[in-house]
Amino acid sequence: MKVSLHLSSPHDCGYFRDRQASTLFLDPKEKVNLPTYSQLLNIGFRRSGKLIYRPHCQKCNQCIPLRISTTKFTPNRSHKRILNKNKAVQYQLLNCGFSEKHFELYKRYLQARHPDGGMEKHTKLDYFESMIATEVRTMIIEFSLNRQLVAVSITDVLNNGLSAVYTFFDPQLSKKLSLGVFAIIKQIELAKSMNRGWLYLGYWIHNSQKMAYKSRFNAAQILKNGKWTDL
Repeated sequence: MKVSLHLSSPHDCGYFRDRQASTLFLDPKEKVNLPTYSQLLNIGFRRSGKLIYRPHCQKCNQCIPLRISTTKFTPNRSHKRILNKNKAVQYQLLNCGFSEKHFELYKRYLQARHPDGGMEKHTKLDYFESMIATEVRTMIIEFSLNRQLVAVSITDVLNNGLSAVYTFFDPQLSKKLSLGVFAIIKQIELAKSMNRGWLYLGYWIHNSQKMAYKSRFNAAQILKNGKWTDL
């Protein structure tokens, strides 16, 4: 694998307000095929729109890539409760594309869950460029309850797994149904049914309350010093 990479200038960190971050990203002009994209995910890269990137901060290494083994994962007691609460939720797989109802749910989610993060001001174009624009194989998982849209997962298909790019859901139902965790469990099940061994969940930060749910999956691995090891 040979690709052209660029390092960004220092910018405000999205996780630690008192720190500056730098990002290593793939040259946007490069065409990435499936094997290369799969290899990049395997060494800690992520995708946002057409941008494939990885944190590359000189004084901080808190953003740790995390993935879940689809063959070793077994739902714990909490996961089983969540599955039971969502028995009536149905899902379907869609081709990646813009949907007005998806965008409206996305806006409600951001306004409720990330009111001060900047993303709450996203326009339709922002949503398209950061969520829908893709040059790799991407699918949308649409979750519905009583024919009402309750959650959406944007998911990339890799050679060896799936990558959970972003999930957003009805904020009014989030506490009752734990839709975010439910969506992860269903993506694990889907990856396993497709004979994909891993679900990539992006970055995990130790002691971050917002990311604690990622470490509660019993078959999680983290990438440290270039090697995937059990969490």
